Amino acid sequence: MKKMLSILLVIVMLSISSIAVYANDYLDEDLQNDVFAIEAQLPDDEASLSAAITPSVGSMAPPNPETVLVESLDQTTFATSYWDGDVFRITPVPGRRDEVVAAVTMAQMARNNNLPQIVVDIETRLGTVYSMAEREAAYEYLLENDVALNIQGVGFQVEGLAVFMNEGATEADKAAVLEASPISSLKFYDAIVLNSPSDQLNSAHRSELQNIEPRASAVSIRAGNWLRRTSAQNWSTVTVPAVFMHGTSSELWGILTVGHGWRNGQSVFATSGQSIGTARVTLRPNLDINFVPLSPNNMHLYPGNTLRNGGTFTRWQPLASTDLRREITSHGANSGTRNGRIETVRITVTFNFEEGSLRFDNVTHTNIGVITGDSGGPVLFRNTTTVVGLIIGGWGDGPSFFLPLEHVFGANAGTNLRLAI
Repeated sequence: MKKMLSILLVIVMLSISSIAVYANDYLDEDLQNDVFAIEAQLPDDEASLSAAITPSVGSMAPPNPETVLVESLDQTTFATSYWDGDVFRITPVPGRRDEVVAAVTMAQMARNNNLPQIVVDIETRLGTVYSMAEREAAYEYLLENDVALNIQGVGFQVEGLAVFMNEGATEADKAAVLEASPISSLKFYDAIVLNSPSDQLNSAHRSELQNIEPRASAVSIRAGNWLRRTSAQNWSTVTVPAVFMHGTSSELWGILTVGHGWRNGQSVFATSGQSIGTARVTLRPNLDINFVPLSPNNMHLYPGNTLRNGGTFTRWQPLASTDLRREITSHGANSGTRNGRIETVRITVTFNFEEGSLRFDNVTHTNIGVITGDSGGPVLFRNTTTVVGLIIGGWGDGPSFFLPLEHVFGANAGTNLRLAI
């Protein structure tokens, strides 16, 4: 019998009411190229942004060399790749280890040792081993048949695939998935449920929240700090500053946070109680964000590339399958700085909101615990200045889930947003 783990994903917002996704938060198809329709809301004096503020657009980091290596391998020769501390491991399938070793050796010579330390596992390290090609085929099959099999989502782990079942799924449903799956290396999880934190926090957590003092300074809106939904109500966490590219010449600078729990046009406040702008929410497949443009009068609050704990970020990077078990750091306004690792990548999952269901691709599962108010918090590769995602939910003792930033800043994201530093 497979080990069953229950995962309850709690939307990490300070709220005492049920979460609602408003119908007007879903954007019309005509606005997909400029999803925030900010051109109608640009200030008249946009060009008069403070001359003392000279933010710039952050760059996307190139793929890591180990990612390039793994993508060049024959998918029938290896099962998975993952991080083990500072060592990058590749697990071959039985009988194909020599081919993987040869490919790694050639790559190391060609890249002048820019690769991390790489270990090619013995074939039996993970027990039953399916090739990456077989895992990919099983992943596609389960997603194609998710409704019939009562599956909410599927992702990649080191040992095989993670399968998230829908609410109410039974042991018989899981057995049916295992029987239908092209591979048997499956790890089952209960549904990822989006609920009101007031319904899900136990008494210990409630007591903890009642005693929380805002950790941000009076006017700080650095990445990882609080944003407020009223002048006195902490709500979510600043992800990073961002710039909206308006046409070919205009730019609108602002800050990014998670979208759920906010409503378009709602005032957004700093911890000082000062209104800094209004919410521009986009909640659609693969995107759960709120971009808050800063008016010229508020550009002195521009956060720059400094994190709440004094660290910095200089670029963003897409997540890859090769980031399995990579060490990361999250920055939540409530929980602070926490370290952990990536447990599941490329989760395709359907989230059920009050106004409908939305499909999300490439959601990432970690072992970091997050608590109410951490939603929107930035996630970085540990001991780097590379930001990779924003927290969308989780539980105090873990796990947590984050949305990779390629859904926000990527070339195909359709947001016209760029990381600002």
